[in-house]
Amino acid sequence: SAFVDALSSLTKFVMAGDKAQEIRAAVLNAFGVEDMLMLARALPGCEGLFDSNAQVMSQRQMFEEAEDASKQQHYGKESVGRLHYAIRALLKIICASLQGVVLFIDDLQWCDSATLDLLKSISLDAGIPSLLIAGAYREDEVTESHQLKLLIREKQQAGIEITEIKIGNLSPENVKSLVVEALGMEDDEGAVSTLAMTVHKKTEGNVFFVLIFLRSLHEVKLLQYNFVLMKWVWDDDAINTNLVTENVATILVDKLHRFKEGSQSILKIAACLGAKFRLSVVATVIDNISQNQVCRLSFRMIEESEDADATVSSFDTCLHEFADEGLWEKETDDLWRFG
Repeated sequence: SAFVDALSSLTKFVMAGDKAQEIRAAVLNAFGVEDMLMLARALPGCEGLFDSNAQVMSQRQMFEEAEDASKQQHYGKESVGRLHYAIRALLKIICASLQGVVLFIDDLQWCDSATLDLLKSISLDAGIPSLLIAGAYREDEVTESHQLKLLIREKQQAGIEITEIKIGNLSPENVKSLVVEALGMEDDEGAVSTLAMTVHKKTEGNVFFVLIFLRSLHEVKLLQYNFVLMKWVWDDDAINTNLVTENVATILVDKLHRFKEGSQSILKIAACLGAKFRLSVVATVIDNISQNQVCRLSFRMIEESEDADATVSSFDTCLHEFADEGLWEKETDDLWRFG
């Protein structure tokens, strides 16, 4: 989830800093073995705070073997409350040591009720020092009856201060600044004025679309780098003539249709997992997808490959193909996110 990703990023920051040993020692002193195992299982990416404890490592396998037998108990209200308490205690240790933490959680519109309940539990705990939770969501996807809106209203009624900042699309001036920086034209900003106006008109200032649009201009050779002049060159009239009816949505759809059917299907599977996704999960879905689902998704990767190595190779090719197109980018070997 987005919250797990946020805590994973916080853990990386902690482990790379000079407070790592202090925080880890405090964590190992504050939690028992079972609680540390519970946290390590619930918060993938945060194991570094617990795994130095030899007792935890030795009992991990026992815990995992017993997990299935106690599954119902772990999903009960008592267990959820215990997990919330443990996470709040962990945040208290980290925030007290760092003397200030900002936890950014993206795509709140996709958060499930369990994540929102956890955020509610954290926000109501006045004992967590110097913690600022910043969240982002798409306003057009959150109706007044959406569980996120209900949570926000509940927090405001409880007297919790919530600052809302509406972020719109980029202004023409902002787009011009972005184009200037992208093309390295800081010494000749006036030269990009007409191009920037065209880009803003076609993209309406959507920052993702701005980058896609510039990339599409390069693909059709309307924007090229001149190695003699050592700068980017283009023809404003040619761009307006050739792209008079084009918008970014059309360009993006055409781009996706140029990919092989197998590549498109991998993209569909990854998109179902959210703004961020793990390759291991995508691979698991591919391995377990039924034949009917394979046909429905037009998945041809296995048919195109006669052996497992070829399938892996095709999968790897898709990753880099989409990354080159700016559709997603790598955060870790397993964790990727859409651009």
